[in-house]
Amino acid sequence: MSEQIGIYSRSGESLALKGVDACARLAGLLATTTLVQRYENTTPTPLELAYTFPLPVDAVLLNFSVGIGERRYLGEVVPSRLAEEQYEHAVESGNSAFRLQSLGKGLYSATLGNVLPGEVVRIELEYAEPLSWNGLSMRYRLPTTLAPRYGEPKELQPWQQPISSLDAQYALTLSVELMGEFANATVACPSHHIRLAAAQERLTVTLASDAVMDRDFILDIQADGLESLGVAASALDTHVAMLTLMPPAIDREARRDTVILLDCSGSMAGDSIRLAKEGVQLAIGHLTPEDRFGLIGFGSDFTRFATGLQSAHAQTVQQARAFVNSLKSMGGTELASALEAALAYKSGRPLDLLVLTDGEVWNLENVTEHAKAIGARIFTVGIGSAVAEDTVRMLADETGGACELVSPNEDMSARIERHFKRMRQPRISDVIFEWPTPPLWTTTPPRAVFAGDAYSVFAAFPSQISGSVRARIRFADEEEARSMAVRIDSAGTLDTEIVRVAAASRLQSLSDDSRSDWAVRYQLVTDDTDYIVTLERAEAERPTELPELHVVPHMLAAGWSGSGTVENRTSGRSASDLASGHPMGALAGAISYSMRPDADVPAVMRSTRRAVTHPAVLDDGPLADFIARLQRRLERRALGGLPTSREDLITTQLPNALVMLIDQARAKGLDELAVARALYAALIDCGLGHTLGDKFTDQVKGLLNSGVLNNSLVQDFKQVLDAIGQAGDVSSSSGRLDIQTF
Repeated sequence: MSEQIGIYSRSGESLALKGVDACARLAGLLATTTLVQRYENTTPTPLELAYTFPLPVDAVLLNFSVGIGERRYLGEVVPSRLAEEQYEHAVESGNSAFRLQSLGKGLYSATLGNVLPGEVVRIELEYAEPLSWNGLSMRYRLPTTLAPRYGEPKELQPWQQPISSLDAQYALTLSVELMGEFANATVACPSHHIRLAAAQERLTVTLASDAVMDRDFILDIQADGLESLGVAASALDTHVAMLTLMPPAIDREARRDTVILLDCSGSMAGDSIRLAKEGVQLAIGHLTPEDRFGLIGFGSDFTRFATGLQSAHAQTVQQARAFVNSLKSMGGTELASALEAALAYKSGRPLDLLVLTDGEVWNLENVTEHAKAIGARIFTVGIGSAVAEDTVRMLADETGGACELVSPNEDMSARIERHFKRMRQPRISDVIFEWPTPPLWTTTPPRAVFAGDAYSVFAAFPSQISGSVRARIRFADEEEARSMAVRIDSAGTLDTEIVRVAAASRLQSLSDDSRSDWAVRYQLVTDDTDYIVTLERAEAERPTELPELHVVPHMLAAGWSGSGTVENRTSGRSASDLASGHPMGALAGAISYSMRPDADVPAVMRSTRRAVTHPAVLDDGPLADFIARLQRRLERRALGGLPTSREDLITTQLPNALVMLIDQARAKGLDELAVARALYAALIDCGLGHTLGDKFTDQVKGLLNSGVLNNSLVQDFKQVLDAIGQAGDVSSSSGRLDIQTF
């Protein structure tokens, strides 16, 4: 590309992330991927960079290292408490530290403390994930960006909350090697232009044109003659076996009631809602007169096709199709309330929910507990160029359902068909293994098992095993189990990777007391352990001031919220096509992301881009004291963050009139973070962002991008700020303010 890639400050300085280089290898039963994130500090001050990014939900981190100049520093997994102490001590001492944390399935946070002016830093991480087959197809997916989500992430610190920027543009390079039998597979890429290079037992896929990190990379692989596989591996004084089983298909159907939920929120506008409606229409087409169904469209609220389950007769189906076509954009993503409404349909027969959504929402744990309590399963179709995989997989895994992902360029019909096959087949009630030697421990997948889908099983032994394993699969209502024999081969060069993936699979079955020790032993990043690298600087290099925080934003996902369109003309070829003389070239057609002039930018994002034209001038008084204390707080360690709780704001000497307004807002049901978001937006609108400086403005941007802004409350705060600026603290003698518009 002719333009320089990066994120720029208002003064034109190039900041933070410059791009990502990725290479992956698919061999045996694992995919291993190495990512290199490239950062550069072109400012005159030391920086503390914070970047939250996605990885596949099933990824197991294997290595973390930091490169500065010609030196490479290897990370170590230690308990999180110790990692925090080491990080804080290094940064406060003028040295550098680099920390990698897990924020939950599929989300990770990297913090880079004391990146010096002019310094280039390379963060390298390697992860592995078991290969998963659906029938004869497998997908390799590299997530690149996090789209904005609805709601508040309860467990994330302010600097860990992912934000998006219309100014961000990061380059992506990628190569994928398919080894052994995969080298003869047919591959297709619905997300990018790709090129192929075939060699003996190797097929290399690379990006054929300049790419940026605005959409997930997807590689679909088709292979013939798949069968269950097993490997044995020995490393780290541990001997394990890994099995990937392909349960046999069955020809009996089990009828259940089905409620279909369609995400009509603003983030689905454009490509995603078109594809989602197509999916719902396909699902309706799978219904028979013997089926009972419900249909719900949801956004900030939800609307139902009918208040109870309906039989799928021809006239009802026709009316349901018209209902789907009539659904319009419905604002936010109140998925939890829509799911609760769907669960209320349960009546007599077992219930399944089919949810078509981009998953861009936080905090759904309570509704999954309700679904499990009544025995309802949730089947999800994650839609979009940057699906929130952690959300849609959690809903499915926690309730015994299944998850499918589909990009705007792909065919929806195969996903819907696979889900209905899963929903209608008898449940696999038990899988029993007959190992050559009694295992020390075994682990099974954290998700339901369906005929036709592959799943991985791990077992540990006193010594390395060989031979074969017999698996006996029992379906509900069947008296006899179906038997499968699986040969165990040597893992070869993947021994260490397989042992550590196996160790990771056992974490959830361990007690809280032993989980951290197990993770440190096998160097696994968990909720209780982090990767840490510390670097002692020469005395002359150490900065005398604490670094400034820069939260690295994501590129806005292609097509998100109707801000553009992702178009594709897909095609596919196999390695055998190349051998027979087909020209090497792109397997997928052109992908274009076109931004409309107004870009349908969410208001919360537009508000952070406004320039301050009339900065306020502060005289002495309560507001000046508050601003001065806020400035001093910002001069402390960068990751301290802005005060967002009522108690914390009071300690910063917030004027009484503003405290009273906060109390009124809290009494009306607004949470503390939503109130703080409105307060800081009002400070910027009043021109006080200029007084507090770029650090304050950057942190407020992160806060504004993390949730919905209450504009009425912003106006109330501005009125009070204006009154304080004219007359000092304006608390009324009655202890109330006449502000009631929010």
